[in-house]
Amino acid sequence: MAINGKEYITHASSAWYDLLYASYVNPKKRPVYDTLQSLAFGPRWNTHTNPNVFVVKLKSSTATIEIENVRLDGLSFQVVFYSGRFLATTLGSVAAKPDGSEWLSFEATLPPSAREGWMQMIIRVYLYGGREKVTLPRVKIDGVEMIEKTTEFSRDKMAFNHSLTQYQRPIHTALQWHVFPLLTCRWLLPAAWLRKIYLPVGNPETQWKYGAIIEGYSLRCEIKSQSLLDAHLVFCTILNRASIPTNPCNTIETLTHTFPPVLQDSHWVVRIVRKDGNTTDPSVQNLVHFDLVLESDDDKKSSASKMKDYGALKTADDDEESVIGHTI
Repeated sequence: MAINGKEYITHASSAWYDLLYASYVNPKKRPVYDTLQSLAFGPRWNTHTNPNVFVVKLKSSTATIEIENVRLDGLSFQVVFYSGRFLATTLGSVAAKPDGSEWLSFEATLPPSAREGWMQMIIRVYLYGGREKVTLPRVKIDGVEMIEKTTEFSRDKMAFNHSLTQYQRPIHTALQWHVFPLLTCRWLLPAAWLRKIYLPVGNPETQWKYGAIIEGYSLRCEIKSQSLLDAHLVFCTILNRASIPTNPCNTIETLTHTFPPVLQDSHWVVRIVRKDGNTTDPSVQNLVHFDLVLESDDDKKSSASKMKDYGALKTADDDEESVIGHTI
């Protein structure tokens, strides 16, 4: 999430503010520059929701923050609290509780690096089951309601994700050039280090999977339990070498799914989110498997030389011992 101090003060201190949506639908904005900021601060585009921001200046280093526990069918949400340098230090989070009380409470303690008491909260709202829109929750700090006007989030506000490549420039590729080669040789790298590079600000409520896709290959997903789909949302975005989405806004709703072949070297990221908003258990990763497939003999021939260049590229899942060159 890019940081723009003046814009935050103007818009995000009185109501939830959809900074990404504003960046790509307002003709007065600079989408090429905003794309660069997003790649610098939060490079794994979440094409399944738009993070809405609310910024406050606390009167002391501690505060009780309450988020309205909106309880609706087809709604999952999490709120993550940040402060410190660039408002990028995670303080904690709360999530929707369908059977909980009216308010979700969080005790915030600002780090020494917090500038003048500033903190931000980012809400990620996920709509499913036919729900198209929702009014974002109210916020109270130390018992005082802070939201001055309501904000509505709707599914159509994510449409800009399908046209982000029009803003791509060489500087974006230069900023993200390292991602694809790191993922192609991930079995040589410490998993924790790679995650820190790939997910510098990953949502703590979410479980993640990610990997590389070679030009001409398709990403195939196999979910081993229907109960996982009943309780979770499984989202997938395919991104190019500049980490800009080329196949966004995908929800996997069947036990097997194969995406179209990619037209260029790419990488993919999957988010697994509980429908009730609670923290996703890490064990769900064992129930979701991804690998790469070639759809035709012609594809195999055209990709053969490239496979030799990359050598034995591992499959997407960390716990798999097989390599693409041997199993596909």
